[in-house]
Amino acid sequence: VYINPFRRLLTPTSCILCGLQKVGGKHEVCSCPTSAECIDCSKDLKRKSKTRDFAVQYTCPVHGDYRHYEDLLMHHKSWCIVWVTISVIPYALVVYASNINLTWVIFFMQGTISPFAIPLLLAIIWSRCTSPGVITGCVVGLIGCIAANFVVTEVVYEGGLSNFFINTIQDYSLLAGCVAGISLSSVCTIVTSLLTNKIKTEEDVAHEWDKTISINNPLNPWQRLYEEELAQFPPGTKPTAAIMGQIFRSARNVAVYGGLSFVFLFLVVVPAVVLSFGVLTREQFSSYLTFSYVICFLAAVFVVIAPPTEEMYQIVKTWKSSRNTEIQKEKVPKTELSRL
Repeated sequence: VYINPFRRLLTPTSCILCGLQKVGGKHEVCSCPTSAECIDCSKDLKRKSKTRDFAVQYTCPVHGDYRHYEDLLMHHKSWCIVWVTISVIPYALVVYASNINLTWVIFFMQGTISPFAIPLLLAIIWSRCTSPGVITGCVVGLIGCIAANFVVTEVVYEGGLSNFFINTIQDYSLLAGCVAGISLSSVCTIVTSLLTNKIKTEEDVAHEWDKTISINNPLNPWQRLYEEELAQFPPGTKPTAAIMGQIFRSARNVAVYGGLSFVFLFLVVVPAVVLSFGVLTREQFSSYLTFSYVICFLAAVFVVIAPPTEEMYQIVKTWKSSRNTEIQKEKVPKTELSRL
């Protein structure tokens, strides 16, 4: 997609099929029909279902070229997966032969990843966040994280940096690195974004939202995925940030309050209970481990079972909807004949 894009030099609000703008303004607006309403696309899909050759000659003048481009991407994706999987084997052998301390890598990477959390979150939820702000915040936060870790390691622990693989993953070293990385990345992202963004009015904010909703697959638009949720609004209503927030308010509340509840439970309640015992006895420590095992087991069960269950539910729901649509289509001719 990035090495050989379907259409180059597009703006964020341009149609990938024709190159025209999707939003109104001084430019000519795109009028490409959706693939679901395209008769030529229906014929192309029927023709493709009868052959396994990915190089099908599509006849649709609007979507045909992009369908061929997507087929090529899927073909190359399969080979990329194969070669990446094969390349992992020698990489693993090199890691094994080099005697790298994987425990140190896991603990130290926790600190180096922390500066990227807040810039990523701001890029999603804050309309004034800019790419220079995100890049500056991540780079400065990463440098600050490593510097703080090394300073605390040298000052606090015996041996300093000479005992590198032991002291750099101690509690205070990791804590200093995480706090410095998160703080610097947050401040630098916000300050740089405020200095570099060009948003002055509410129209500019709406234009940023237009960039977001323009990220789409013309053959399978996201509006089709949320067709049921958008049905409560009049046809032709343009999805805005307020409308999407209204639709997914319950899901957002569950995510926010559920996440905060788990954070409070595992970062406040559980440590407070454990600290109240002072030095744990053998039985108390065994109970604590059992509680941790149960929580991890339940979380693993949920992660394994919930996604396929949700997928099966969506498949059955879509199948029932398609079946009802076919039944309604079959009833229409009978109704017309009865009127005659």
